[in-house]
Order: sequence, then structure tokens, then C-alpha cells
Amino acid sequence: MKKIIFLVSAGFVICTAFINPSLPPSDYRDSYVGSYLCTSECKVVNSDFSGYNTNTSITTIIVAKDALDSILNVTVHSNVFKIKLKNSNMIPIKGAHRGRFFSTNSISFSFSSPMGVNGCSYKGKKQ
Repeated sequence: MKKIIFLVSAGFVICTAFINPSLPPSDYRDSYVGSYLCTSECKVVNSDFSGYNTNTSITTIIVAKDALDSILNVTVHSNVFKIKLKNSNMIPIKGAHRGRFFSTNSISFSFSSPMGVNGCSYKGKKQ
């Protein structure tokens, strides 16, 4: 009887040694937070509506966690866009912007004016 108790106890100790302690779940937004160095292409309609002027430049996009759970803030210049993620696609809370994360180290983001005439698109990698 003592052997059985000893074997059961030893088996329990050995089996529980391989169980990892449960860690609190990490916030999935942490992997997307950071600064992204992007090339931007902005199209602005000419004053006579005859066509577009295209400007290209280098811009930094900052992605940060919002106070609300599951919301990310995407800051371009001084504009802050609130998004939710569905897979790696950005779903706007409100407004005419869209984007996507490729892995957790690169981004594609675009937005347009309320009338949809002028707009900018950004592509870049995390710094």
C-alpha cells in the first residue's frame, strides 16, 4: 500500500513539473504599437479640377493603444484615426480610412477627404 501511495505521489510530482504556470493573456495590440517610417503619396485635385497633383514624401505613422480595449490609434501628422483590427485589416471606427498590417512590422494605410477628392496613401516598416 505504501508503494502505491509513493508511486502515485511521485507520478503526480513528475507530471506537474512539466505544466507551465498560466500567464495572463498578452494584449495583441502590443505587437502593432510603434513608429512606422513610410513613403507617402498624396493626390490633391487641381483648383480647376483638370487633374491631380501628386506629392511624395517620407512620413512617420505612430500606432498606439487607445484607452478603450481593442482600439488602436493611428496618428498621421496630427490626425488621429481610431481603428479596430479584424485579422490584420484595419476597420475604421468612423471616417474614410483603411489599412492593413503585414506581419507586425509593416503597414499600409490610406485616407481621403470627406468628399473623396483628395487623399493620401502610406506604406512603410516599423522602426
